Amino acid sequence: MKRVGLFCLIMMAAVSAFAGGGRQQASGAGDLKMLFYFPAPHPFFEELKKGSTAWVEESGINLTVEYGPSFETNAEIEKVNSLVAAGGYNAITMYPLPGINGTYEELTRRGIRIINIGADSSTSNPKGQDTTASFCLATDVRQAAYDAAITVIDKMGGKGTLLNILEVLTDPNTVLRQEGVKQACQERGVTYRETAGIEAIDAATQKAADILNANPDAMGVVTTGFVATQGLIAVLDGMPNRKVFAVCIDTDDLILNAIRKGTIYGTIAQNPFGMTYLSLEMLKLMHEGAKPRPGKYFINSGTVMVTQENVDSFEKDVTAITQKIKASLLTEYLTK
Repeated sequence: MKRVGLFCLIMMAAVSAFAGGGRQQASGAGDLKMLFYFPAPHPFFEELKKGSTAWVEESGINLTVEYGPSFETNAEIEKVNSLVAAGGYNAITMYPLPGINGTYEELTRRGIRIINIGADSSTSNPKGQDTTASFCLATDVRQAAYDAAITVIDKMGGKGTLLNILEVLTDPNTVLRQEGVKQACQERGVTYRETAGIEAIDAATQKAADILNANPDAMGVVTTGFVATQGLIAVLDGMPNRKVFAVCIDTDDLILNAIRKGTIYGTIAQNPFGMTYLSLEMLKLMHEGAKPRPGKYFINSGTVMVTQENVDSFEKDVTAITQKIKASLLTEYLTK
């Protein structure tokens, strides 16, 4: 999940666009000072920004957008504390890394509202008991990975070997996705193999090639990270005679074109637009006096399975999910 090769271009674009961060233009909203933070440059950050841009345009409220240097908890804590000290923010939407809840407690004591997006800082059951974040808007990543694996296993005929190509296990989402795929394999009685530790496209390509070559009879593949998916597609493009059923994640043009060509079977479309758009709207409503409803901490931002059948129309389904959640904010999740 970070750099090298193609990903360096993404980093350069992000740095050019924000120079370490930036303010999305607007005005007003009294003393509401809002921050959107992501740990490091990454393609998912670019997708999340689409939601924040749309919200700023609609609401007319200023939003500062910042990213950090790496997917390391200490770096996130240091950067967020520095930003709050310098900017006086009282409403934050951010992608949390493991161990951030202590910092959340300190920020909450200072009157700062926080919403998790894209990942969850809570590990309690029920969700939300061990964090002072008001909500989490994210994909149910364990379930999405499980569903992806079940789809692949069905295409495999319910037997054989499934390969799971993972990114970094320091990301809580990666661990949950790993658990979901393993569960599907155990329930269906298929052999599970994995490779992990992918942070950049070069490593993704090498690891995808290695695990495919080491398991020549495997007919199923799941990738649960954008960079891992890029690597798999590159390898499969160079193996025209290798037949596998692969379900990946996210909806970059590279991935959608691979579905159209039949290189991969499908992908899980997440809703990063909705994660940021809805979290910012909820922070605004809470600033205006709305209160979180008990037991409504985790909000599944939704997924859509994309195959050749709906590759050119799935976006309307994702938009519909966002609009449905927005319409229910004050009846399902917040109360005035």
